[in-house]
Order: sequence, then structure tokens, then C-alpha cells
Amino acid sequence: MTYTINGQGNYPDRGLWVSNAPASATISATKVTQYISDTVGQLTFQRDRTSSQWSTLAYDSTAPVRNGYIAYTTTFSGTWQYDTDKKLWFPSALPYFTTTVNNKCISLKVITARFVTVNGTVYSFERSATLRPA
Repeated sequence: MTYTINGQGNYPDRGLWVSNAPASATISATKVTQYISDTVGQLTFQRDRTSSQWSTLAYDSTAPVRNGYIAYTTTFSGTWQYDTDKKLWFPSALPYFTTTVNNKCISLKVITARFVTVNGTVYSFERSATLRPA
């Protein structure tokens, strides 16, 4: 089974953005940590060519421990642009990674934690889900 992390798409349905930050804000230190159920073992991800401004999603031994999960982190090295019509900040590239998961996997528990620094303050947002093959 192929597991895909696809942040590509259009606001408001897909992608990443920063809201409630003025056009004069400084956006920096962006990363995403994906916690994946340890039932599938440690995974190796491949980065899509369109995601070159994101480091390859890789095992992260420095991430806070979540019992039953393995942490993988990617960091963003691109720039953020302010959309004056939407009054939102968007990164210059969106993440896209794939990996192969054991075929015996019938569901996969994941937690996605996003971190971004705005004007020197770190903000984070999390979502969790149980994924199943289509």
C-alpha cells in the first residue's frame, strides 16, 4: 500500500496557510511532524520534485514522544507570500511525500502537527485521523 502525504491543493480545501498575521509579519521556522502508528515499523519517504523547498520527510528522534507512534519531520526552506485579497500567507511550495506501507496494514493512525513562527512566536496546529485504503 502506498501512503501519500499531499499538502498540495488550493485554499481552503488543501494546502498550508497562516491567518491572522498582518502583511508586515515575518514568517519563518516552518515544519510539519507526522506521527505515524508504530505498527507499520519505521518508514522511508520519497519527496516529490515539486516539493524541493521541503526537506525529505524523515524519522525525527528529537520530536516529542507519542506512545504508539513514530515521528517524521520535514522543514520548509522556501519563502512565504502574502495574498492581499485573502489576507493570508501561503508558502512558495507545498509538501508531497510517499512511502510504501506493509500490505497487511488495514488502517493507519496518524497525527499531523504543523509549526510556524510568526514575528518570533511559534504557533502549532494538530489533526489526527485513522486512514484506510480506498
